[in-house]
Amino acid sequence: MRNLKTAALALAIFLMTALAINISVTNAMAAKASHTATVIEATTSGPYTYINVDEKGEKFWIAAPQTYVLEGKTITFEEDLWMPNFKSKSLDRTFDRILFVGGIYVHKEGEKTAPTHTHDEKAKEKKAVAPKAPAKDAGTFTVKDIYAKKGKLNGNLVTVKGKVVKVSKGIMGRDWVHIQDGTGSEGDSNNNLVFRTDMGASPAVGDEVTATGRLEADKDFGMGYFYSAIVEEAVVSK
Repeated sequence: MRNLKTAALALAIFLMTALAINISVTNAMAAKASHTATVIEATTSGPYTYINVDEKGEKFWIAAPQTYVLEGKTITFEEDLWMPNFKSKSLDRTFDRILFVGGIYVHKEGEKTAPTHTHDEKAKEKKAVAPKAPAKDAGTFTVKDIYAKKGKLNGNLVTVKGKVVKVSKGIMGRDWVHIQDGTGSEGDSNNNLVFRTDMGASPAVGDEVTATGRLEADKDFGMGYFYSAIVEEAVVSK
């Protein structure tokens, strides 16, 4: 009888120890390591933005969903998956070791720590926002008119005819097409209107085009990128 009690006690201790170890391992797996580093360089290719970072003297590469970040900025990100010998087909380059992350937080000037909420929580907050009503066709306008009437035209479909003066490709998952039509003040921001199009659908600099899309007033992308007026989901044709 004594042997049976001893065996039962030993089994109970073993099960409790195993359970404690299992809980510790589960918690360790659930917790994602967080990093804060300085951007050395960044390039967008295919579905990812590849960022070379310096974290307290240790330099390594991370891959995030397409985003825009400047050299010298401080960013915070969480580990999702380390990949050895990863080859990027779009870059035609093999990384000895690269960290895939779900997103990055770009620190504001002088900000030392990132907010406690994660990018996953930010995504949930965005999903909770009520969807916008379908855009209505407001007609054709000059660039100057767009800026003058942006409050009234906000959320509506607008069309502008003009000349492409600049194209920035693959930023935040879009091509950014800058169009001028001769209106507005020379050298001022109100003579240049940005249309965000699908990647690969943008025209060439110098093309005379007609561009249509949904106007958004006072659009703030963060990281210091604020637009008094910008046209989203644009379709640009010659």
